[in-house]
Amino acid sequence: MVTSIFQLPPISVDETRTSPPGRVDLWCFFYEEIKDSGLTDSYYALMTSEEQARHHRFYFARDRLLFLATRALVRTVLSAYADVSPEDWRFSAQERGKPFIKSPTVLPALHFNLSNTYGLVAVSYTHLDVYKRQLLGVAQPAH
Repeated sequence: MVTSIFQLPPISVDETRTSPPGRVDLWCFFYEEIKDSGLTDSYYALMTSEEQARHHRFYFARDRLLFLATRALVRTVLSAYADVSPEDWRFSAQERGKPFIKSPTVLPALHFNLSNTYGLVAVSYTHLDVYKRQLLGVAQPAH
């Protein structure tokens, strides 16, 4: 039986932090519904100067808004799981473009995935037990 994401009960960040490894939280942001310029200004302020410069290079407003929403969601989601301010996260990308946390280093390590399309940004946060994964011989992501 397929369950719609909208039928799933919400859980708290604390539930994920204290749950056994393997839980995945999915955060969705339907950003085109946001019309408050003060809110988008606050999202902009979260980005690094390099991200802000990249944001300005997008020709179409729609692309700039998608970029802005993506950066805002990943930063605020990660800050829900670690005692780090959203503007303090720094990211890098693997060879194929998958982002990962460059700094700060937090323990336990945070694992996330990011997907976006016009109108929707999604971030999944995974509560993993890296030590257990190493014992089981599960491949680790390359950084």
